[in-house]
Amino acid sequence: EMTRIESGAIKLQKQFLRPNIVIEKTLKRFEKELTNHELEINLNKEVRVNFDPTSCEQIVQNLIDNAIKYSPRNTKISIWDEFRGDIYFIFIQDESGGINPKKLNLIFNKFERFALKDKVVGSGLGLSIVKALMELNNAAIMAKNSEKKRGAVFVLEFKDFTKNEEIISIN
Repeated sequence: EMTRIESGAIKLQKQFLRPNIVIEKTLKRFEKELTNHELEINLNKEVRVNFDPTSCEQIVQNLIDNAIKYSPRNTKISIWDEFRGDIYFIFIQDESGGINPKKLNLIFNKFERFALKDKVVGSGLGLSIVKALMELNNAAIMAKNSEKKRGAVFVLEFKDFTKNEEIISIN
């Protein structure tokens, strides 16, 4: 996937889609794994982002997969959204213990894995794919540690969105 992104082989099919529906659909795929976690979701159902649906599903899948992999059993995974001016944010927070502050700026690099390397299966490409897909869709992502709880927070930032009930498409 990363090779396809870097070579420009991915052709976006951007459309206005509801992130809450993409997230709900993705969470169903992780139903079994999520039985060991408390899930808290608070998303605006009327928001639509202008984004490629395949990219959006891949991003959400990678972030949820990470939250499950790196969080101990019986911890909470929270997903919520906020508006700040002309920007729409989606937050995905886990209770993993957080990311080493010295390595926060490396978290989206290819092949980077910082915790539980002996217990977590993966190539270390998931977050670099997430960042590349966000940028390809003219959006952004950042990682930080939670101020309230001991965990990581991934922040998705969208500037091309609408809160309107209807989208008018002109072809």
